Amino acid sequence: MSAKRIQTTISIDDELYDDARRYTGIESLSTLFEEGLRALIQREAANPSRKIPNTPEERLRRLSGQRIHLPKTNPD
Repeated sequence: MSAKRIQTTISIDDELYDDARRYTGIESLSTLFEEGLRALIQREAANPSRKIPNTPEERLRRLSGQRIHLPKTNPD
């Protein structure tokens, strides 16, 4: 089974991109980006204090870097 792929437009610092290409020898931006994401996931997964956020509140808190308080809603 092949992986699903998304197509997106991103802005990357030219110097950062050039450094990454030079150090890795990877010329394809897609491959370079995928390898960078894999390395980031591997680094974060190796940290025992990290967990994958599984609630909207945890995801928002992690994205903002700040504690947030969301009102509780009734399922009625």
